[in-house]
Amino acid sequence: MITGQVETLESDLDALMERVPKLAKWRPLFEKRFNSLGETSEFSLKFFSQLPSYLVKKLYTLYQDDFKTAGYVYPVKYLAVAQK
Repeated sequence: MITGQVETLESDLDALMERVPKLAKWRPLFEKRFNSLGETSEFSLKFFSQLPSYLVKKLYTLYQDDFKTAGYVYPVKYLAVAQK
């Protein structure tokens, strides 16, 4: 299994294309598209502000292993903007 992070998407894609050259033709589909929506963190805060806090906690629990693997911290800022 190969994993990557949004923050390092470009370099992760480069590494993947080196390992699996046949995927190169699909690279445009994997390009980072967050800039068209504004800053990634602003987009995330807007998204999480629409969710109830129990759901944000449930999402964290569901993806807790991914958070640990990627070195992400507990999503306090998302809980702060979530609906009570």
